[in-house]
Amino acid sequence: MSNSPLAPRGNVRRLSGRRLYAIGAAASLLAITACGADSGDAGGAGEPAKVGVALARSGPSATYGEGLVAGLEFETDRINEQGGVECLDDAPIELVFADTASDQATAANEARRLVTQEDVSALVAGTITPEGQAVLPVAQREGLPVLFGILASNLGYENGFTHGLPYPNYASGMMDFAAYLRDEVGAGIKDVVLTTTTTEAGSGILDALEAKAEELGFNVIESIGIPPEQEDYTSTVLRIRALAPDAVISFLYTEDGLRMGEARHALGYTGTNAPIFIGGTGGYTDPKLWDQMGEEIAAPALVDTDVFGLAIIAVNAEYEPMQQLLSDAEAAGAKPLDSNFVAGAQIARSLWAALSEACSTDPQDITEALRSLEIPAGDPHLYMPTVAESGLSFSDAGTLNNIVSPIEVWQSDGTTAVVYPTSQATLEGGIELN
Repeated sequence: MSNSPLAPRGNVRRLSGRRLYAIGAAASLLAITACGADSGDAGGAGEPAKVGVALARSGPSATYGEGLVAGLEFETDRINEQGGVECLDDAPIELVFADTASDQATAANEARRLVTQEDVSALVAGTITPEGQAVLPVAQREGLPVLFGILASNLGYENGFTHGLPYPNYASGMMDFAAYLRDEVGAGIKDVVLTTTTTEAGSGILDALEAKAEELGFNVIESIGIPPEQEDYTSTVLRIRALAPDAVISFLYTEDGLRMGEARHALGYTGTNAPIFIGGTGGYTDPKLWDQMGEEIAAPALVDTDVFGLAIIAVNAEYEPMQQLLSDAEAAGAKPLDSNFVAGAQIARSLWAALSEACSTDPQDITEALRSLEIPAGDPHLYMPTVAESGLSFSDAGTLNNIVSPIEVWQSDGTTAVVYPTSQATLEGGIELN
């Protein structure tokens, strides 16, 4: 990896400590390019700062990658109209895209191509954890900063950063809400069953759930692991019903949530016959669940039953900067306008802020800028409601600080509404248990 194409290292302005960096009206010029294509001409005299984007645009993980890419592209176009990275002679940022095809080997090969052939200064990678792990050797070899989309961690990489939800926050988000239902709403929750996938993410979240449940005074009757290859959830639902918990706390992917809902419906484990279900993320809040289940199954499984879903980003939350972003994107015809889209737009702004603070495209300087980055609460380009009250900054572990996770419920029209935290709630009348 060569040094900065824009400024000799002797002219690099070093950072010391954590700095507050507000994103104002002026922003960078981001020039978009498809994989292998030349970037379009766009204003700025400085040479482009190249950022590789290795995300899934095909295959199973594309359900997440499409939104991330769309958010990056849309926010890039908006920033394109406003100028460049001022301290780099109005240089544009060139995003060079590569499709990982939801495959680890492809992710590794494409990351290597972006680094060795495209000479990028940073990477956005890791649609899901295995893809993120696949690009690590390339990034580590070159010392590149990597923005790991919305993964739960930086995968132990010292130059890695993620806009996702860390494992402890999944657990605290769900268990704190269970305590809120118990203590503030009057739900009689004491005995709980935990269900998580047996993936690396599921195992990490299960450990955190068990610890948080004990801390908050809940009795965990049993923890049930669900293998990724499991297709029929009948036995799992029968086991849960036999245990007779007051609540089921889960971490499930979209397909798991679909199968669990279908099995509960088939067994009549819905409505007042079922306990409270609290879970995250896609298996409880993915907008596709309603259509995939069909209203005949979704209505009793998701609406008539007390089902509450933790979302990494609730796109219907009462949060003005995000709603303005989504309104502008809808007017421009951008899609899909989901939580991944919001995360992608935020990543674009974080990249711009880091480059503007570093005044360099050297990977080490960008890394230092990301470590000290702060986008304050109230900034119009702080799009993620999870950090609306505290602002955006990264911990020493490369995860976001002070995250507050929203909880949603399904409504009879197939949409969701936020019920927690109350400052972002959109459900009229508040929580009413079945």
